[in-house]
Amino acid sequence: MSEQSIARRYAKAIFELALESGTPDLVRDNLTLARDAIARTPEFCAGLLSPEVPRQEKRQLVEKFISAAAFLPMVANAIRLLAERQRLQLLPDIAEIYGALLDAHRGVLHCRLTSAEPLDRSDMAAISVKLERRFGQSVVIDAAVDPSLIGGLTAEIAGKTMDSSVRGQLQALGHKLRSA
Repeated sequence: MSEQSIARRYAKAIFELALESGTPDLVRDNLTLARDAIARTPEFCAGLLSPEVPRQEKRQLVEKFISAAAFLPMVANAIRLLAERQRLQLLPDIAEIYGALLDAHRGVLHCRLTSAEPLDRSDMAAISVKLERRFGQSVVIDAAVDPSLIGGLTAEIAGKTMDSSVRGQLQALGHKLRSA
């Protein structure tokens, strides 16, 4: 079983428990906090995965980590379980998958919008409205700037990529000319 599918199983289990307890947003925040803390201290995961560190010392490290952040009991138990099974390195994927499950549960789509130049708020709002109409769900836009697009923009949403950039149009024209 791949690490991604293992992370998905953990994320789904945590998500179901969070829904039952009525704390899905708090759990997402706790998972994000844990993910960020682990990212800032890679030696923490390395120590937990090291066969040279005694099991009792690993448990103490995990308990110190949990108490320092005051995680919800559900998240603390998940961290303990991941550490015990030597899978704490999956926490970033679990946090990401959990967030996607929560968004899907709420009918929220994320759109990666890339433009040649920064867009103002009115343009972003207009694009958001069009995407919400097209997909029938709320849309959260993550904006980026890529001058190599020359002009226009690209949008990645719901597994689809829409390219209305000048670079994309020039590439399409080049393909047509080559095949003619």
